[in-house]
Amino acid sequence: MLGLRADSREDLIEASIENCTSLIERFGFIPNGSRTYYLGRSQPPVYYLMLDVSRALGAESAQRRLDALLREHSFWMADSESLKPGDASRRAVCMPDGNRSQSILG
Repeated sequence: MLGLRADSREDLIEASIENCTSLIERFGFIPNGSRTYYLGRSQPPVYYLMLDVSRALGAESAQRRLDALLREHSFWMADSESLKPGDASRRAVCMPDGNRSQSILG
């Protein structure tokens, strides 16, 4: 997307974000591809970085994207509430200081 920005292709940036938003709305995350056999694998959680590149303004699209962002975060953080420091589950880890974060390795 940074390359698209350098080429002034805001249309392709917004189209990519729209496609990823739609995938999150359907599946809860961004799969490696849009075929059903990719539903067991995900892209690393970079949707929030994509939104940072966007220059689109509008309350309706902003709310939709926020909803998708929260849904993707829920996917990555599932089952993390009961983790103790040093533990891991599915796609989340609990750091030694008690903070929880997603693992891009899961």
